[in-house]
Amino acid sequence: MVGKDQLDTWAVEHDDVLRSIPATLRKAKRTTPYRAQRWKGFTRSPIRTRSQCLPIEVKKVQSSDDDNEDDESPSPTPNLTGRSLVESRGTSSSETQVQGRVSDTQGNADKRQNIRDRPYCTHACLRGIASGGPLDERCPNIADHGKAHIDRQSFVALLRDQLATDRGDDADCTPLGISGSRGSLFKLCLSLRGYTLVAKGVEAMDARHLRHENKMYDHVWSLQGTFVPVCLGIVDLIKPYYFDSGVYVHFLLLSYGGRPVLREMKEVRPNVVDQIIVVLKRLHQYRILHHDAEPRNVLYDRSSGGCMLVDLMLAEIHDRQPLGSINCNRQSRKRKSVTGKHVPDAFSVEVQSLRASLA
Repeated sequence: MVGKDQLDTWAVEHDDVLRSIPATLRKAKRTTPYRAQRWKGFTRSPIRTRSQCLPIEVKKVQSSDDDNEDDESPSPTPNLTGRSLVESRGTSSSETQVQGRVSDTQGNADKRQNIRDRPYCTHACLRGIASGGPLDERCPNIADHGKAHIDRQSFVALLRDQLATDRGDDADCTPLGISGSRGSLFKLCLSLRGYTLVAKGVEAMDARHLRHENKMYDHVWSLQGTFVPVCLGIVDLIKPYYFDSGVYVHFLLLSYGGRPVLREMKEVRPNVVDQIIVVLKRLHQYRILHHDAEPRNVLYDRSSGGCMLVDLMLAEIHDRQPLGSINCNRQSRKRKSVTGKHVPDAFSVEVQSLRASLA
């Protein structure tokens, strides 16, 4: 048996082995659809970049240098001369300044368009729309109102069209997160004129109640802006607004009266209680029974110190009970005086109830 060390070495050429294999048995080269592409770059913004700001001669030098590079290079590598580098640095500095100015402008625009940061118009300002009165110099948004108020009909029409198209997170209408048994509150702004106010939105099923509330505000027109908010009417939306599982299709437009009194102060001061009772009695003078005169419907404006009653959806015009007929029977009169002397009417009961709830 021949040992391993005694075996001869056979010289084998790869080409000879390949030629000895019939052509029909050879495997073809593997093909792939991949084709390498040159880096072409892309434009990130409309502001001219450093490469675009370079002189034509420098760009030509870069193009010729790129042609000599390998096509498989993943990204371009600029090869700038000393002069080009200086020009590039200068351009970069000016470009940064331009970008800073653009971002500042955009930041200011975003700030102006943020409905959450925009102050509310005053009662006198919005009352001027309803009555055709002059502009209110104390309104924080007077610079956006133009030289004179637009009329009430145009205001409602413009707002209706805006609410149909101005949608999304940056829209000039946002929910306030305050809801009642019927409806939710929204903060909105007429972008064209800067009028900023509150809207009470309701669903279709509550449209009748909202129109009744609008009539109650109209009934106490002379009290609007002092004891109740200014009411500019109802907007029937073209497209509904969605919030907290509600589909709101009608907006009642109101001036901002403040926050609920118990949110502004833990304990209502006696002078504030007296002021609130005066507000309720002023409604009673117009024969309006509120029927929901609770602290949640009493607004307190910290800036002015004034109080208002809101939510007249349950209110009604109530006639006081007429006086009874005169009875000549002295004994009967005496008996009635004992049983009916201290029976209060509905208005007095409402006043006493509100005072007790504020104590």
